Amino acid sequence: MGVTADAKEIVALRQLLGSQAQLPRQAPEMNCSGQAATIVPKLPAAGVTVTCGSKRYCKEMTSCSEARAFLTQCGLSRLDRDKDGIPCESLCR
Repeated sequence: MGVTADAKEIVALRQLLGSQAQLPRQAPEMNCSGQAATIVPKLPAAGVTVTCGSKRYCKEMTSCSEARAFLTQCGLSRLDRDKDGIPCESLCR
């Protein structure tokens, strides 16, 4: 079956291990019935290139795609203060 991690664990692993590390698959979120909920991850838009460390705050982001890329590729969890998987709420409405 293999090792899995939830979204928060993956962000923590990305922060510890960096963007080049091979991480476990993301486990499906569970709903109240105990059944796995289907989650379609939102990936950064094609062509968004980030340099980890070059930006750190939502005010520096120019788009939701850029904020998502920094969250997922660099593990910049400060962009997702409420830990709902959506970075920079003012950009990603």
